[in-house]
Amino acid sequence: MNKKFRKYLFKNLILTIILMFLLSFSTTVLAEQVKFSFNPEEVDFEGEVDAVYIAGSFNDWQPAAEKMNGPDAEGNYILEYNLRPGEHQYKFVINGEDWFHDPNNELTTADGHGGKNSIIKIGEKELEEAQTGDGEINGEFILHNPENRVHLNKFNEDKVEIRLETRKNDVETVALMTKIGTERNQKQMSHYSADNKIDYWTVSFNNLDEALEYTFLIKDADTELLYHQNGSGFNNLKYFFYDPSEVESFKTPNWVQDAVFYQIFPDRFYNGNPANDPELIETYKSNEKRYKNIVPEWYQGIKESESHQLNPDDFIDLDPSIHPKSGWHVFYGGDLQGVEQKFDYLKELGINAIYFNPVFEATANHRYNTADYGKIDDNLAIKGDFEASEAYFEKFIKNAHQNGIKIVLDAVFNHSGFEFFAFKDVVENGNDSEYSDWFYIEDYPVNTLYEQRTKNIEPNYQGWAGYGNHPVLNLDNSEVKGYIYKITEKWMDPNGDGDPSDGIDGWRLDVANDVKARHPEFWQEWRNFVKKINPAAYITGEIWNNAAQYLQGDEFDAVMNYRFREAVLAFIAEERIDAQDFINRINEPNLDYPTQAVFSLQNLIDSHDTERFLYSSGGNKEKLKMAAALQFTYPGAPMVYYGTEVGLSGASDPDTRRTMLWEERPNGNSPDQELYQYYSKLAKIRKENKVLRTAGVQFEAVDNEPKIVIVKREDKNGKIYTVLNAAQTAKEINLKLKNEVQAVDLLSGKKYQSDSKELRLKLEAYSAQILKIN
Repeated sequence: MNKKFRKYLFKNLILTIILMFLLSFSTTVLAEQVKFSFNPEEVDFEGEVDAVYIAGSFNDWQPAAEKMNGPDAEGNYILEYNLRPGEHQYKFVINGEDWFHDPNNELTTADGHGGKNSIIKIGEKELEEAQTGDGEINGEFILHNPENRVHLNKFNEDKVEIRLETRKNDVETVALMTKIGTERNQKQMSHYSADNKIDYWTVSFNNLDEALEYTFLIKDADTELLYHQNGSGFNNLKYFFYDPSEVESFKTPNWVQDAVFYQIFPDRFYNGNPANDPELIETYKSNEKRYKNIVPEWYQGIKESESHQLNPDDFIDLDPSIHPKSGWHVFYGGDLQGVEQKFDYLKELGINAIYFNPVFEATANHRYNTADYGKIDDNLAIKGDFEASEAYFEKFIKNAHQNGIKIVLDAVFNHSGFEFFAFKDVVENGNDSEYSDWFYIEDYPVNTLYEQRTKNIEPNYQGWAGYGNHPVLNLDNSEVKGYIYKITEKWMDPNGDGDPSDGIDGWRLDVANDVKARHPEFWQEWRNFVKKINPAAYITGEIWNNAAQYLQGDEFDAVMNYRFREAVLAFIAEERIDAQDFINRINEPNLDYPTQAVFSLQNLIDSHDTERFLYSSGGNKEKLKMAAALQFTYPGAPMVYYGTEVGLSGASDPDTRRTMLWEERPNGNSPDQELYQYYSKLAKIRKENKVLRTAGVQFEAVDNEPKIVIVKREDKNGKIYTVLNAAQTAKEINLKLKNEVQAVDLLSGKKYQSDSKELRLKLEAYSAQILKIN
């Protein structure tokens, strides 16, 4: 994480709304108080220390939300913080803007921005083990919060799901006691899932059109406990209450459950039209003029250089890596024509949805510095003609749809680019600009990007992460909001006829938490606007940590599931957690999020903001294949980052954005066709087995085998177990079953016959089997 990350939030921090369920007593019971200590003299920092904060995965990386106490006599800053069991990442933030990992903690992981995050592991709190059937019920752990969409979840007008938490292995049965009018009934709840400490119970109602009053009857042996709004017991009884007419449904697009996403960074996928290659890079050599772009050969990497002016001598034939100091700015010329020319490639791979990094007009190769949200970048389409570029993009969408491919665009609404027409007007006209209130300007005249770089001065306006090329938009300004709504509708319904079939199919929301921190109601209002245009439009957010507050049915359909990636990375790539820790971590979103959101998550193992999974795995292809097998057999939609399917590697940004590997390169690297076919087979397995798109998930660890996990998917559509061996050696296990069965590994075709309700499996090192059980 960049040391300036989210600097602007330090100046304008609005506390995020914390939902009740994040403060539930189960958190308090299981949490451990951790003492963090940091001494600024132990890191490379020059300047005066006004304050030190701690930011991490436990507080959404807010840079100025948790102020540390100090300094003490030794110069240390101290903060005690309650953390739940599991693995947490963190950094210390000096003055809310300069970020440092913990110099006294050797346990770190890449932060995706060329630096490191520190890691702290909180073990499970030692609690007396519960025992089913002993007649004792631990009421301290019982929880149902109807304000939490997970606990009271209205899918649509026909279905509602109710959930309850109890202490793990503490009770035998749970029943929902209902009252509809004068009619009373009892309905048994099913055991949904469990973590190390909690059992989760669920029950569903279909075609419920009347108000429902309910309580929970919990039994263990001869003991009964009635749980209701006022606690437990039969005295002072108060029913929970649900009226379908007063609760909004949380509907996610049906198509996402069947999607296989492919993420494309446009400049690096394929150059289908060299005539539209960019002539300039984003860096200014004066207040008005930018440096020229020199397009490298597609296979070339870029070595370290202090110059902002590109030089062919910096291009490397035998090394495809892209060095940060020089590789931030270069364009390789990938474009939309290149993507369209590769539709057959994508279809053969099994892709039916593309998530694009930004495609609107911009000066940077990543295009997160938007110059005009209403224009398709002509360097991606028809050079010099924005009208023709827009017409081409509309035809591109039509062709994609005809090929069965949905299109999701990146929505960068938190900030624009320096070249954004409104900000350019502010630069030129100062406080007299009609757009001065569109941004957060501190004083005039506005510092240009050239002045900021050459004079080493900070921007005198608020930019995302403190960067001058990302001026933060004032979304509380009605004109700004109106502009965002206008361009939202434009790309969702290009011809404005009320039929969205000619438009894009969804949005990925960049730095969505930053928007909510400043404008708490923006996403709710924007969602309503989007869903009126197209109820089947997909809204997914860039949220790296627990996204439960965004998935209550009034903001996002889903998020990029970085929690999935972190669990898979720790268990498979880095081999630093065991099977039970992995199960606990990867299962967290299933327990934190409503069911329909779980099935809409984008499950990724790498992206434009992370190291490539193959790089994190030390080049171990078998680890990558094992991670992919899980990715394609897990609840939610798998998302492949371009090139991962052919063995593309790369370190942190910008090296993670290497050019796509299409043919053999001078260094001998070639697209891994065996790996491509493996990915294609995984997509085929997912498509042909509906259970992989509809069933919930259960997990099993194997006794005395800390590197083996069994992931179970089972419902009326079938039964499939994905068996993972993350050990360095081959293993043999007995898979216990309820009945004698036949099974086939869908990857290898190998067939099994159970013996006395057990399947004897041989698992190669770093391998996966996908067992279809009959």
